[in-house]
Amino acid sequence: VEEAALTGESVPVTKFIDIIYLKEGEKDVPLGDRKNMVYMGSTVVYGRGAFVVTATGMDTEMGKIADALANASEGQTPLQIKLAQLSKILTYLVLGISVVIFAVQILRPSGADVELFHKILDSFMVAVSLAVAAIPEGLAMVVTVVLSIGVTNMSKRRAIIRKLTAVETLGCAQIICSDKTGTLTQNKMTVVDHYGDDEKLLA
Repeated sequence: VEEAALTGESVPVTKFIDIIYLKEGEKDVPLGDRKNMVYMGSTVVYGRGAFVVTATGMDTEMGKIADALANASEGQTPLQIKLAQLSKILTYLVLGISVVIFAVQILRPSGADVELFHKILDSFMVAVSLAVAAIPEGLAMVVTVVLSIGVTNMSKRRAIIRKLTAVETLGCAQIICSDKTGTLTQNKMTVVDHYGDDEKLLA
């Protein structure tokens, strides 16, 4: 049985009907070592056999993977964390400056006899106007445009990205390690180049 989609092993596994005993200290047999089980999503390469169904749907190993993917919580990207920090700092700064401006406007002596209510209202309007002007509304748009340019550049290099935020995360990555022979590749080992005088001897 070829189980590359489940275990990542490219070589087909020979199955048997013997009981597999647990080793000392083990609670369960690892998935790749369960030679007496066949799984949904795997392919019979050679031979025939009869089996007993022990799980269906979300209770299967494929179902457990699907459930884990569905319930996986998405963390924030470094850019989102930095933008959240910037927003917090800007909020505190704008609120502080607005309060100071409001207080100065009220405490400042006015030349003409102006009612206290009108003075407070005018000061409040100035403070609110300042707060609105200080908030960078275009920041979200600029970030989106920059990330979409990144997606376009990546697509020119044959890399398709579904989420814009993934571009920035991918840009921060230094090393990508992957070992999924059957799921990421065609499950085929191919010689692309050889070094040596005798090609037949190498083969």
